[in-house]
Amino acid sequence: MRHWYEQIDLLTSRGTLAPPSLEAARQVPNQTAGAPEGVAAAKSLDDLSHLGSVPVKKELAELWSMDLWTSPSGLNQFFSDPQVQRWKS
Repeated sequence: MRHWYEQIDLLTSRGTLAPPSLEAARQVPNQTAGAPEGVAAAKSLDDLSHLGSVPVKKELAELWSMDLWTSPSGLNQFFSDPQVQRWKS
């Protein structure tokens, strides 16, 4: 019998922010993946952890994140959601 901890997938992503300002960029992850509904959706698809970062300087208009998942199909389903896609360019 396999246990959930026998397969943990690490997803890292880095990209240019799509929102027009840093303030807007700070709000989008909280409104999507960080909102209570987003957290519940991710956990229901076997997301164990999420860590993200938005820059403080306009010149560094990048976002990076790390996620730990126990289900690759859950990961794919979550990140294919148009609401989650909004914060990526």
